[in-house]
Amino acid sequence: MSYIPPRDEIELDLVEIWQAVLHKDKIGMLDSLEALAATDVQHALLVKQVNEKFERALSEPELRDASTIDALADILREDVKQVSFSCLVPMRATGSRTPLFCVHGAGGNIMIFKDLCKRLGDEQPFYGLQSKGLDGDATPLRSVEDMAREYLTEIREVQPHGPYIFAGMCLGGLIAYEMSQQIVAMGEEVALLVLLDARNPTSMLEMDERGFKTQSVFHKIQDKAKQGDLLGVVKRKLGRLKTKVMKKTLWAYKETVSNHFTEKEKRFYRHIWDANAEARKSYSPKPYSGNIVALLAEEAPDGSPRDPKRGWMKLAPQLEVIKIPGRHDTVVCEPQVQVLASSINTRLSKIIPTNT
Repeated sequence: MSYIPPRDEIELDLVEIWQAVLHKDKIGMLDSLEALAATDVQHALLVKQVNEKFERALSEPELRDASTIDALADILREDVKQVSFSCLVPMRATGSRTPLFCVHGAGGNIMIFKDLCKRLGDEQPFYGLQSKGLDGDATPLRSVEDMAREYLTEIREVQPHGPYIFAGMCLGGLIAYEMSQQIVAMGEEVALLVLLDARNPTSMLEMDERGFKTQSVFHKIQDKAKQGDLLGVVKRKLGRLKTKVMKKTLWAYKETVSNHFTEKEKRFYRHIWDANAEARKSYSPKPYSGNIVALLAEEAPDGSPRDPKRGWMKLAPQLEVIKIPGRHDTVVCEPQVQVLASSINTRLSKIIPTNT
């Protein structure tokens, strides 16, 4: 069974309860109590703590029938009459600073920001923006422009006027970039735009996701061979090719081997990944002159050289770049997130709070 992380606040609360009671470090949304070898005593403790947390009279038979956090969360959502899905999720709604609105990455999930939210401190209101369709019911949006428009509509219900602070991880950086342009076009101000390891999709580096630039690669191999570094360049090219192939074949592989996706896993992830990938490929960002900072992971997945500005130089020459220790998948997690949060906090502290 593939690991599925919590997708909203209810699931996050349940994960914390289950992990504490069952003494497990990583429980996924579809991990069953049977598979986790929960004892009768642990069943009783889970019922007690869930009832205390959610003020509900959950019974042990209900817990056993639900069996997973995913199913139990559905029951609790009915209790709170959550009739509509919201892209905007308040991860911390209180604090004296101007709110920070942080956009999801390609997976659509905002729970990757929980460590960052915590590290930014109690005075920093923090709202996550998750993909539409993550509930398995709504249809995902398939363009960056449409996502930006939808997210701004929900943001303005919380903060009607600027100045705004936007941030985004990977694909979310592109969406936050587009949000900044759209809100400025409405006559509002963006105090700060933060790109979290986000690359300009139209940039032309040594090799992009559309494949090798054959002639360029050939000349680089020739040059490196003359410099005695042929082995190094071949390793880097193979590393990039491996990354590309792995990304393209992951879903097909999962479908055809015994460790395939369940129907629920497909419901929560594949349609989101596919829609977000389509949005990323079709987006062509325009120049932006606002206050913008890029916090970029120092380590590339394959160990190859990286464009220091991830292709943003021509579009945002005023861009400030800060390198963060770690890889793309670790910079928002402990311990690297401490450096990330510190860099963001330094800039947020200079922004005058607004009455929202």
